[in-house]
Amino acid sequence: MPKTVVEYAARRVTYHTDLPFEEVTARLERALNKPNAGPAVFRLIDHAETKDELDGGLRAIVDGHEFIYFSELVHHRWLRLYAADTSDSGSSLNATTAPRAVVYTFGNPPIGQTILRRDVAVGLHVPRG
Repeated sequence: MPKTVVEYAARRVTYHTDLPFEEVTARLERALNKPNAGPAVFRLIDHAETKDELDGGLRAIVDGHEFIYFSELVHHRWLRLYAADTSDSGSSLNATTAPRAVVYTFGNPPIGQTILRRDVAVGLHVPRG
C-alpha cells in the first residue's frame, strides 16, 4: 500500500497569567458556550436529517460565540496517577507536583464544514467525537 506524507507547520501559542487555574478554565468554558455545546453538537450531527435542520441547530448552539466547545481531556487526573508511581526514577513529577492541564477541543462548525468541503483531509483536524 503506498504511503503519502504531508508536512505542515504548526505553532503553539502560550499565554501566561497570574489568574488561578479555575478562573482561566471557567472563562474559557464560558467563551466556548460549554454548557450548550459538546455532546449536543455530536447528537445534532448524528440525527439531523436536512441541511436546514443542521444549520438551525448549529446556529442555536453557536449562539453568537466565535468558537464552541466539543470535548476535553483532563490530563492532570491521569498524569497524577502515573506521577505517584515512584518506580519511575527518571520523572521529576510526583502526585502533588504534576501540573494541572486540560486539553480542550473547540472549533467553529460553519467554518469547519466550509473547509472540509474543499479538502476532506481536513477532517483529521476538525473535531468529531
